[in-house]
Amino acid sequence: MDATLTPSRQPIENNMIEFLQELSKHFPVAAVGGSDLIKLKEQLTSSISIFSYLFTENGLVGLKNGEKFHEKVIDYILFYSEN
Repeated sequence: MDATLTPSRQPIENNMIEFLQELSKHFPVAAVGGSDLIKLKEQLTSSISIFSYLFTENGLVGLKNGEKFHEKVIDYILFYSEN
């Protein structure tokens, strides 16, 4: 998130919002952040509705269209990569 979609620890800028809105017309858009959902919402502001998927806490929590669909993604990946 920091230094990609937003300046480090700052809210998303208007030019990035416009780009993501256009992109979301053609593809599902996702954001991954190292922080919790509260911090993600602070940085994405009202643009959060653009994102079909949000992954917080470095992917440990997954949300699809605002609804939690997965937790502990890392455990899932590790389990299946070992088998």
